[in-house]
Amino acid sequence: MLRRALLLSLAPLVLAAAAPVRDERSAEGSLSLRGEPLELVAARGSLWVLTCDTGCSGEAHNAIGRIVRIDPQRVRVVESIRLRRPGAIAVGSKAVYATDFWRDAVRRIDLRTRAVRRLKLKLPFRFTARDNRFLPEDVAAGAGAVWIVTDRGALARVDPSLRRVISTVRLPLDAFGGMAAGRGRVWVSESLAGVYRVDPRTRPAVARIRIPLAAGRFDAGMVVPAAIGVLVIGDETSGGVYTGRNVLVRVGYRDGEVKGFSPLPPGPLSVAFGKGSLWVARSGGSSVERIDPRTGRPVRRVRAKIGSALAFAGDSLWTIFLDGTLRRLGPAS
Repeated sequence: MLRRALLLSLAPLVLAAAAPVRDERSAEGSLSLRGEPLELVAARGSLWVLTCDTGCSGEAHNAIGRIVRIDPQRVRVVESIRLRRPGAIAVGSKAVYATDFWRDAVRRIDLRTRAVRRLKLKLPFRFTARDNRFLPEDVAAGAGAVWIVTDRGALARVDPSLRRVISTVRLPLDAFGGMAAGRGRVWVSESLAGVYRVDPRTRPAVARIRIPLAAGRFDAGMVVPAAIGVLVIGDETSGGVYTGRNVLVRVGYRDGEVKGFSPLPPGPLSVAFGKGSLWVARSGGSSVERIDPRTGRPVRRVRAKIGSALAFAGDSLWTIFLDGTLRRLGPAS
């Protein structure tokens, strides 16, 4: 099953009127990978695909997958690293970090030596009377640390060498939506509770950002750092029920204030950021929109078959399909 950060199911919404959008066809190049794609990441000039190859059904206690690094210029696999119990990955300056959900751990794979280090995680409080398991959901690298979040209401800050847990931030016990690191801060969306900004340089380090809507409530999902601020993608609810309106919210880096709202396309969404733009498509759809993050308006449309995720690398937009096919949609312009 795809992770929430890769494929976020959002309900339908008709796009508001905007300036004319350029409609173009994609220029494709593809690569076939084995296994079921769990995550597609662009980092350090490469594309990284996390796959699950065997034991992927059910709770996947004994699943085996790979971290596949791809050169986007030559469209070929550079290396493939075997990984037990694949969950989520983050790429840092010197290592790749991978969660191990069922073992309550995070792993560090050195990019130079391929040496693996593991760190066991525990909640600094009891989730139930006899249970303080961490159960990591997602991982991010940035702001001088590695950050691991759990749906149990906590965010762990770990040193990049993975030797110790520096601190743990308590979060509301709400549905985890997404996490990203950027501009020296970490951003965690917690469904109806809003977005939490974690700044390790300040006291207090955590600030809650409420996202009010004119009507109903905002269910925060994916978070995407951009030059102008953080972009939050979510769904509008009313009376505890999803209304079918997908929304892009722009939040300022420094003040954490909401700068504006914009509607997004309907259906399950795949999202990427690159070339100063947000790229949004319906997963399984036939086109991708290039959105100006300053205005929230689409400025270009590329017609192409879209898979389950998007990423931007090598000056091009990429998508991956559930059969493991990675496809280039063409250079950005």
